[in-house]
Amino acid sequence: MSEEVQIDKSITGRPRIVFDLDIIEKLAGLGLRHEDIADWHDCTTRTVERRIAEDDEFCRAYKKGRSRLKARLRQAQLDACWSGSIP
Repeated sequence: MSEEVQIDKSITGRPRIVFDLDIIEKLAGLGLRHEDIADWHDCTTRTVERRIAEDDEFCRAYKKGRSRLKARLRQAQLDACWSGSIP
């Protein structure tokens, strides 16, 4: 007797993309835009934007990466300033 596979017909659309939050944090920390992160994961920009808006963990990882980037940039600016760079 063969087994019948039950398919949940209430679920529609494509399967949800599973993002590795460590990768999201690293990519955001490199300064990649939403478009670049979407290209990296082979999805649309809208998917990344929607996930940032709807998924707290995803948003937290993205913001943490951006914050680290800003801190590194600020540190580099201060180092240049203290070393005598006029601009």
